[in-house]
Amino acid sequence: MPLAVVISSIYWSLLLLFPSLILQKNPNSEPSSSGDALMRIPVSVDLSLHAAPGLALLADFMLFQRKFSKTEVRYVAPVIVALSAGWYGWWVEYCASFNGTFPYPFLTENPFNVRVGIYGGAATLALVSFWIINALHPNPSRRS
Repeated sequence: MPLAVVISSIYWSLLLLFPSLILQKNPNSEPSSSGDALMRIPVSVDLSLHAAPGLALLADFMLFQRKFSKTEVRYVAPVIVALSAGWYGWWVEYCASFNGTFPYPFLTENPFNVRVGIYGGAATLALVSFWIINALHPNPSRRS
């Protein structure tokens, strides 16, 4: 669930405010004075990939699950987030070493040390999102 929140919040923020950081340039477009054309996907696909999973997981957690215990929130969640962020960063860097590009322009255009900061920032956003969502959960927590 925190991963879906991170994906949704980063993707939609960049898409609305700085689309050139999230969308690839369209190689088939002709250059113009208005700038490069960006490749866009249909809105239905965009919502299916970048909004529906986060909303569905959030609804599932709030309606059908119990909130996580203090022990899980304090000790387990940070470890899972750190391992997930490390794995994602390693995997993206590994794949980019073969094809010379990253899945998003904001990663391609930044050096390694900045990308590490981006991965760390996304991990922090995931953990803080989890803490907030769990704190707002209406049901009692699991046993510690």
